[in-house]
Amino acid sequence: MHDSRRDFLKKAGVAAGGATVLGASTASAATFQLGEVVHTTTDLNVRDGAGTDYTVIDTVPAAMRGTVKDGPAYADGYEWWYVEFDDDRYDGTATGWCAKGDGWLSSGKEWTSKFCRYDAVHATDYVNIRDSPSTSGTDIGTTEPGDWGTVLAGPEQNDGYTWWKVEFYDDENGWVAQNWLEEGMLYGCNSAWDTDSNQWELAKVVMSEASVGNTTERRAVGYTVLNRMERNGTTEVSDEWDAYAHNQDPTDEIYDLAGAILTCSEPDPSCGATHFYSPRSMPKEGDDTTGCACGGGLEWTPGLDERNYCPSWSETMCRSYVVDARQAYYKFYRSWGDGAI
Repeated sequence: MHDSRRDFLKKAGVAAGGATVLGASTASAATFQLGEVVHTTTDLNVRDGAGTDYTVIDTVPAAMRGTVKDGPAYADGYEWWYVEFDDDRYDGTATGWCAKGDGWLSSGKEWTSKFCRYDAVHATDYVNIRDSPSTSGTDIGTTEPGDWGTVLAGPEQNDGYTWWKVEFYDDENGWVAQNWLEEGMLYGCNSAWDTDSNQWELAKVVMSEASVGNTTERRAVGYTVLNRMERNGTTEVSDEWDAYAHNQDPTDEIYDLAGAILTCSEPDPSCGATHFYSPRSMPKEGDDTTGCACGGGLEWTPGLDERNYCPSWSETMCRSYVVDARQAYYKFYRSWGDGAI
């Protein structure tokens, strides 16, 4: 697949059609890093090669995020990057070469709009879900405060509102005005979870998995446990221990953080993430992968000098983009749907 093609390009130094492709060492001085998160700022053609003569295999809309897999290449007056966009996880069409252009492809998860596609969102009030992005659209349902879902399309501007198409957890799928949407999932904190035993057990998970993490990373790791508890209908942190390391006793700081997470005194920065992995801890290219869940293949991660393996589940889940989380240390994902995991 593309990994072998990347290896060929790096050795040859050129792409078919005369596009010059820089090696990894030279690319470090380019616009993006391999593995960097990027987003589109306009509708952008995705081609099967680096150049305007190559076939357009898809057109991704503005507000779509993705990951840089290869590049840069230079052809026809443009800087080209090979990007796997988030919707490639669902329809299999949006991975290919894109022209950076005049900011058409930009670094980071942020966009000038409030959300990007595949963000987790929740409703802040009772609000109509419509079959089109307009106040004249047919009312097909009504949210309740806290109802959560995933952004599928938007933004659209009509009737004085910004509209987003959301697939809600109960399978309602329609357009909602932005005024009543906020980022993230609000499962709510279950008072039954706030026990001394859960605080100690959650603190052990955070200490074992994120002792090297910053505050945001530690909170996000802790919330993956609560998000799993909600999804699985469990009440004890230890019920989820099989998915986590929990062999280190916590510091006072991390013990207090666990208490804040259990009482929702600290918000969930992960947008409902249920899974994470640490690229720096995964086997690297050429390492023995015996016994490792490395079915996702190799990837480039900013902050690492060599490609790391990733788990197979990372290829199908929604990526949760956590601001201030270092990609080399933690990548967060959200299991699709609302069933037990």
